[in-house]
Amino acid sequence: MSIYIYAVKEAEGNISEPIAAAIVPVGNINSSLYKGDITVSDVFDVSSLGVGKDGLSVYPLIEVYLTGKELKTVAEEMPL
Repeated sequence: MSIYIYAVKEAEGNISEPIAAAIVPVGNINSSLYKGDITVSDVFDVSSLGVGKDGLSVYPLIEVYLTGKELKTVAEEMPL
């Protein structure tokens, strides 16, 4: 399971909706995750950083709904 999916499920608790996929930005791994409880903060410590419109230094999480065809198109267009 993607660490992003895990983090969203933990943050949303019982109201979490099913997540089929998570796409992460290309970048450096900034920290390590160790066996045991993983917090949302831990997830963002590991992720590569950017600066959002609000001036905070993290990439925002977004939610989108894609059909299978749309997901295939997105995957084909992503640079390697």
